[in-house]
Amino acid sequence: MRFHPTALLIPVVATTLLAGCGNDDTTAVPTTTSTSETAPATGANTARPAPVPAESTEIPAPVEPTLEASALEGNGLCLDPASAPVADALAGLSDDGFAWQIEDSTDAVVGDCPSLMWLVAVGGNSASSPEHLLFFADGSYLGTATSDPYAYTSVVDASDGTVTAEYRWIAGDEPFCCPEGGPATVRYTWDGSQIVMLDPLPQEMLDSYN
Repeated sequence: MRFHPTALLIPVVATTLLAGCGNDDTTAVPTTTSTSETAPATGANTARPAPVPAESTEIPAPVEPTLEASALEGNGLCLDPASAPVADALAGLSDDGFAWQIEDSTDAVVGDCPSLMWLVAVGGNSASSPEHLLFFADGSYLGTATSDPYAYTSVVDASDGTVTAEYRWIAGDEPFCCPEGGPATVRYTWDGSQIVMLDPLPQEMLDSYN
């Protein structure tokens, strides 16, 4: 019996087709890499994935606090004579017919402001006109050094939290331009909540106003 050569090809082709169709698993292989790590089985030689770098390792620069400007500041000065608190303070002084004007004040510039600032106001334009020493701190008006105004009042020294005032007075019958009483110095300091008078006013000075 003779065999046709092509008969031998049929089983081979069939076997090949069956081998190609024998795996019916059509599950898609994921194209993304999972970020979770699975511990490899004991004894398995599985390469561990490299750690994912953080989005940024740069340390942010510190934010500088924003300081609100004091209501007393203006024109580069720590105590601006034209500021609203100063105007209100002058307006609040006892009038007694006086027009209170600024005679002298703290001249510190912004950036080097003392804790306690001051201003001398005069009520009138004569040599013996009454004067008030006013204090300011924390952007606010604190009050006057004394309840009553006294002539010949000036500031002779000032540090961060202490102001030294000098007082003179009429001792006899000398002219008003040239008081012979004094001088006496009185220190005022700021304790964070109030003004403290460290030295008393001279009794001789107080008596000269009676």
